[in-house]
Amino acid sequence: MRGLVAVVMICWAATSGAAGASSVTRSAALTTLLQSKVFTTAEVGLEGATTAEAIAFGQLATERANAEFLELARRGTSAGRLYGLCGLKMLDDPAYPSVRSEMSRSRDPVRGAGCIAVRTTVDKVLALRKSRSGKEESMFDRVCVTLTAYSSTSGSRR
Repeated sequence: MRGLVAVVMICWAATSGAAGASSVTRSAALTTLLQSKVFTTAEVGLEGATTAEAIAFGQLATERANAEFLELARRGTSAGRLYGLCGLKMLDDPAYPSVRSEMSRSRDPVRGAGCIAVRTTVDKVLALRKSRSGKEESMFDRVCVTLTAYSSTSGSRR
């Protein structure tokens, strides 16, 4: 699994800088993430296409929509719950540690994407592993970094 995460992240880093986001409403953004089937980096594939999920996440992040991220973490699809958790982390929401702990026990299936598709479970996405640098991080943390970076730049493109 670590190798797959590394390939996804290397591919994302090599293709970042793709076309900017279009603005969506807060309600549409929430709906997109509640129904998402895949937890993915902000940009995917060899072309570095910006995902609908990244655009929606960026909209909620720009609006500092803590309540919507908590709702996502509680009642979204497996992927939607991970987007919600990422939003809580990014906004330093006090609910983040308990929600992450709760979700880390979930064996619900989830798909991930970047340059390659991954099928796994929520607990495995959240599991901490030592990186080559010795730092402990998870697949979730690596993907969340890309979404956070995208959302910080997408606000300036609106």
